[in-house]
Amino acid sequence: MKRIASLITASLCIMVSLTCCNRQENETSGILDKAEECLEQYPDSSMAILNTLKIDQIQNKANKARYALLKSIALDKNYIDVTDDSLTSIAVSYYKKHGTADERLKAYLYSGRVHKNAKDYEQAMNDYLHAEEFVKNCDDNIIIGRLYTAKSLLYNIIFDGQSAIEQLGLASQYFLQGGDTVRFLNSLNNTVIIMRTNSLLDSVALADYNNQMERYWERLTPSQKNTYYFIQLEMIPKTDTVAINLMINKYLNSNLGEDNISWLSIADAYLKVGNIEESLKSVKKHKLDGSITDATYYSILSKIYSKNGEYEQAYNFLSKNRKLISDRYYRTVKSDTKFLEERYDAKAQDVKQKHLILFLVMGIVIIILVLFLLKKHYKNVSLEHQMKLLALEEESKRQQQELECLAAEKENYQLKCRDAIKEQEELKSIIEQGRSNITLNPDILQLLTQRLAILDKFIAANISTAFSKEALEELDQLMQDRASFLESTRISFALSHPKFIEHLYEKGLTDKEVSCCCLYCMGLNGSEISNYLEMKSFYNFSKVIRRKLSLNRSMNIDTYLRILLEQLQK
Repeated sequence: MKRIASLITASLCIMVSLTCCNRQENETSGILDKAEECLEQYPDSSMAILNTLKIDQIQNKANKARYALLKSIALDKNYIDVTDDSLTSIAVSYYKKHGTADERLKAYLYSGRVHKNAKDYEQAMNDYLHAEEFVKNCDDNIIIGRLYTAKSLLYNIIFDGQSAIEQLGLASQYFLQGGDTVRFLNSLNNTVIIMRTNSLLDSVALADYNNQMERYWERLTPSQKNTYYFIQLEMIPKTDTVAINLMINKYLNSNLGEDNISWLSIADAYLKVGNIEESLKSVKKHKLDGSITDATYYSILSKIYSKNGEYEQAYNFLSKNRKLISDRYYRTVKSDTKFLEERYDAKAQDVKQKHLILFLVMGIVIIILVLFLLKKHYKNVSLEHQMKLLALEEESKRQQQELECLAAEKENYQLKCRDAIKEQEELKSIIEQGRSNITLNPDILQLLTQRLAILDKFIAANISTAFSKEALEELDQLMQDRASFLESTRISFALSHPKFIEHLYEKGLTDKEVSCCCLYCMGLNGSEISNYLEMKSFYNFSKVIRRKLSLNRSMNIDTYLRILLEQLQK
């Protein structure tokens, strides 16, 4: 029971804790809603509301990022130049992957403003470029206009006047689309000022600017009207003293109030028309604030004292003027140098990383190539080894076949030699009988005697190599005369095996067919006889012999004839 009670108590505590957390986050969301409602019109009130919260106490990531973004905007609108990105980094970290396009654009925009205040122009521009990625999906034209205004300011700081003018042109379009004529007219004034500074303000651009100012004159703020008069005085030629005096009077009688009049512009205008006294009075009404406008202040004083002949004082004022300009130029160039150095370092690091990756890739490729070549080499060596083994095996088979052929030839030769010896004895016996008892035709006797002589040499060649060449030549000569060889063979068989020959004739065989039967008995096969006789139709020829001898297909003709020869010889 105690265990169950403790579990129930723990569950209730968790539920109460979650409920409290949800309630606290809901209260935080309500406070943030109120701060956002008055942010544009009453940024000081928005700041006061936001100060009632502490960021460390906000647990919800979305609320924490929203607080960081609203606080950054409120600080900027209250003209508090923050150089620490502790707040904006929280907003950027969250809105990098979450939130609407408007929120994500604002996060990067105000992060860029902070880095610009810290004179980290490289990072500021990087933030602005990230913010620009969300322009196409952003619904707030005013915030887009502020983005391009911020970019133009950054370009102007690094003396890229042309780019600054282009960005202000985009800002003017978005402010006009958003219905913010004040910021639209500010963009026009800033564009003309930058054009004048960079000697890009021609008569066409000035006429277009004047038309726009006249069109919106009733909506111009005192500051904007002051800029208008300042531009007009700057652009009137020095020789047109009447126009300059008229514009001075119009400017002074515009009811702008002394605090809104650019007294340096008035002083410079009086100096153009030679009114040194009024110029001195006007320049002294300028309030020194340490900005670059003070350089113009010292420049006008230097000219005034120079015209009055007070050259030493004029020189001192001119030195102050140059110091202010050089200091500003030095700071800007230093910042710009840092901007370039960081860009160079970033590129160098990027190149270094690319080289490292390239070397790694090349190393991997080389390793793969070496492994491939080794594998290929091993494969080639293995293949070569296998080919050598196969070649040796083939050579061994060939030699074995040659030995078998030689053995078969030897056996065949020995058999033929025995047959030759037997035939020799039979021929000798026949010839001896022919000389004593039997009367042989002289031609037949000569033929038998010649055949006997060749057999003698063939037999002798088996005993001594001295006779082999002569025996082969005479045997070859005899073999070349196919008709004589067939006839001598048939006659030889007729004398030595008369019953066998008579039997063949009785079966109706012709002389040529009988001669072929004799060749079968000598050990030749049908293919050998066909090749010797050069008879392409020997198959049909042999079929005739088989039919006359009444042989069935299962019996070989050469076997039958040898058996028949042995039977009839007995």
